[in-house]
Amino acid sequence: MGGMGGPPPDPFPAVKTDVKFITCSTCKLLAKRLHSQMSKWDSKVTKSEEAMQAKLADMCVVSSDEGSWITEYDMVESKDGKAIELKRQNEAGACEVECKTIVEACKMVVQEAELELAAGLYKSFNGKKKKPLDLKALTSKLCTSDDAWAANVEGGCAAGVPKVPKKRKAGPAFRPKPVPPPPPPPPEKDVGAEAAPQKDAEVAAAPKENAEANAEL
Repeated sequence: MGGMGGPPPDPFPAVKTDVKFITCSTCKLLAKRLHSQMSKWDSKVTKSEEAMQAKLADMCVVSSDEGSWITEYDMVESKDGKAIELKRQNEAGACEVECKTIVEACKMVVQEAELELAAGLYKSFNGKKKKPLDLKALTSKLCTSDDAWAANVEGGCAAGVPKVPKKRKAGPAFRPKPVPPPPPPPPEKDVGAEAAPQKDAEVAAAPKENAEANAEL
């Protein structure tokens, strides 16, 4: 149970100890998703570092269009058990333990690199060349170069990904996102019930009409 007045505990919390094993992979996937999203930005975004920072924050929110990519990946242990790979699935999954662990890794990268990343993107859009970074350059600047914007994140690509300990238990299997049931059909109209008030009104009007006719006589 949650605390007094507080929200109930998350039934599918992120595994914080796994984050460092997927930070580098998450960073590369984030760069790929960000690069595809950049083509959709209008001048309200590209002309403002603050607007870019808001877009970057949404990259880790699974309920947003920018962050929905996270639900398509599963954390899969390598054959030798020394690494965790992020493998794309054929459909979106339910955002449970592993999905939320990827979210945590995504947030760590964005929080570490946010200011330099937004400034770098702004410069690429508004500099002399006015040409946004290509995917290779973006991945290098964000993740893989020695002085990458996210280089100081634990488990980052530049520092090297730590090996997974043997005692770590494998995570749960990927579960596709449940399909919501169709809405119930609208209730059928009761023709008899609609006709009844009209009939009652006709019966009630009959005595009044008879009384008016007698008065004329």
